[in-house]
Amino acid sequence: DALKEGVLQTVASLEDLREAGNLSLQLNHGLADCLYIALARRMGARLVTADERMRAKTVQIYARVAMLESEVQVAEYTEGSKAT
Repeated sequence: DALKEGVLQTVASLEDLREAGNLSLQLNHGLADCLYIALARRMGARLVTADERMRAKTVQIYARVAMLESEVQVAEYTEGSKAT
C-alpha cells in the first residue's frame, strides 16, 4: 500500500550496510544490489529483480527471490498485489 500511495519508508541501518558489504564480497556482486538483498532478508520480504545474474547469485543465499519477467508483473506488484 505504501508503494501504491507513493509513501516509502527509509529502513537501511548501519547493520544493513555491514551485511550488504559482506554479501557483496561473498557473492562478488555490487553493493547497491546487496543492500536490497540484506533488507529483504531482514524483513522476510520477497525480492523481485529483472537482473538474472543477481537472481542466480541471490537464490544461493536467499530463497525468496523472484525474476520479474514482464511489464504485466510490474503492474501486479505496484497495484497492491498481496502475493509473497
